[in-house]
Amino acid sequence: MFAFVAVFNVFCNCLAQLLFDPTILRPGGADVWTVRDVETVRWSNRGLQLPGQVGQVYLGYMDPASGNFVNYFEQPLAINVVLDDKAVNVVVPSLPTGDFYYIILAGENANQSPLFSILNPSAPHDPILNVTFPHDISVSTAPPVTLSTSSEIIASATSSTQSKVSSATVSPTRSGSCPKAKDSYSWALLSAFVMGIAAIVA
Repeated sequence: MFAFVAVFNVFCNCLAQLLFDPTILRPGGADVWTVRDVETVRWSNRGLQLPGQVGQVYLGYMDPASGNFVNYFEQPLAINVVLDDKAVNVVVPSLPTGDFYYIILAGENANQSPLFSILNPSAPHDPILNVTFPHDISVSTAPPVTLSTSSEIIASATSSTQSKVSSATVSPTRSGSCPKAKDSYSWALLSAFVMGIAAIVA
C-alpha cells in the first residue's frame, strides 16, 4: 500500500506538470485598467517546468445580477503566449465600468485571476443591477513587452476582430496535490493508472 501511495504521488506531480496552472500575479484585486490602455498580464511559473508551452489570455466577468461567470472565449486578448516569458501585453477592450472582471490564462488547463476593475471614461457608473455587457468585444493588437531578464520580447495580442460571448463558470481557486483536469481524457488516463496500480498491489 505504501508503494502504491508513493507511486501515485509521483504520478500526480507529473500530471501537474502536464496540466500546467501558472498563478496569475497581475491583474490583482486592487488593479484598475482603463479602456484602450495597454496593460501587462503577469504570472508565476514557480514549481512548474514549461519549456516551449504556450497559452492564451482571455477576459471574463462575473455578472453582478446573476453571479454567473461569462467568458469571451471566442476572442482571446492574446494568443500563442510563451508561458516561460511570464508576461504579455494586452489592450483593454471597451466594456462597462466595474469591479467584476477577471483574466484567464489558459494552456492545457485554465487559471483565473482575482476580480479587478475596468474604468471606461466614456461610460458612466450604472447601478450594479443595470450594467449591460456587450455580446462581442473588439480586441486590438498590443505592443510587445520587453523581458527584464533578456532581450527577448513576448508575442503581442491578436489583431482586432469581433467575438461572441461564451458562458462558463470558472473555479476561482484550486487546491490539493493534483490539478483539476479540463478534459475527460486526462482523468481517464489518471483512472486507468490508479486501477492498474491497484491490480498490481492486490
